[in-house]
Amino acid sequence: MHEDLVSLSDRLWGWDSDYRHLGEAAWEGVRAHKGAYARGVLGDFWEELSQPLFAGRKESETTDETEPAESAPQEGSDALPTPTEGEPIPSEYQSAQLSTPDNSIREVWTSPTEHHVVFDDPAKAAQQAVNDRRLGELYAAFPDHLWSPWLGLQMDRSSKLYPPPWLLLLVGAVAVAWRRPLRWWATLAPVLGGLVMLFATVMAVWAEPAYAVPVVPAFVLFAAVGLLGEKRERSDGAASTTSSASSTPLRSSR
Repeated sequence: MHEDLVSLSDRLWGWDSDYRHLGEAAWEGVRAHKGAYARGVLGDFWEELSQPLFAGRKESETTDETEPAESAPQEGSDALPTPTEGEPIPSEYQSAQLSTPDNSIREVWTSPTEHHVVFDDPAKAAQQAVNDRRLGELYAAFPDHLWSPWLGLQMDRSSKLYPPPWLLLLVGAVAVAWRRPLRWWATLAPVLGGLVMLFATVMAVWAEPAYAVPVVPAFVLFAAVGLLGEKRERSDGAASTTSSASSTPLRSSR
C-alpha cells in the first residue's frame, strides 16, 4: 500500500510535487491525533530497543521455497492469495521504484497474481536485460559452500538469546556510574547518535528490528567499556594529596 501511495502521488500530482500532498496529509493527521502519534512513536522506539532481529516463521509457512504456498489461489480462480507480512493486499499495483514521469516503464498485470515490467523503449529494455545478466554473474561469482538450512534456521533463532539493546544500555550506564572507567565519555557520541537515528526513523516509518542492527555495536561498546574499561585509580590521587600536605610544613619551617 505504501508503494502504491507513492506511485499514485507521482501520477496525480507529478514528480516535481516532491510528495508535498502526502506530507501535508501526514502532518494533518499528526496535528489531529497528537497523543496517538506520540504513543505510536514511543511504542515503536521501544520495539527497536527490545525486539530480537529474527521473528521466526509461522507453523503454516513452508520452509521449502520450491513447494507452492498454501495460500496460493486455485487454478482458474480470481481470488487473491492470503496477504503475508501483515499486509492487507498481496502486492502493490505499481512499484514506486519502477515508476517514471512519462510512464514509459510500468507494470502490466495479466492475472490477479501475475505481473511483469513493460518498457516502451526497446533500448531501455535491452539495457535492463544487460543489467540483470551482470547482476546474475555477480551473484554467481560468490563462493558456493555446502550449508544446512536447519542449522541456518537455528542460528537465526539464536538471535533471541542475544542481549536486547536496552539491556546493553542499562548495563553500560550502571557500570559506568559504579566503576567510572577512564575516558568512558568517548562512547557517548555513537550511543547518542544511534538513539537519535532510531528515534528519527520511527517518527516517519514503522518499526523494524533490522533498523537497530547498525547501531547496536555502539551499545555493545558502551557496555564493554563500562564493565571492562580501565578503572580510574583514586588511591594515587589520595596519596599525592597526602604527600603534598605533609611536605608543606617542612618548606615553611625552612
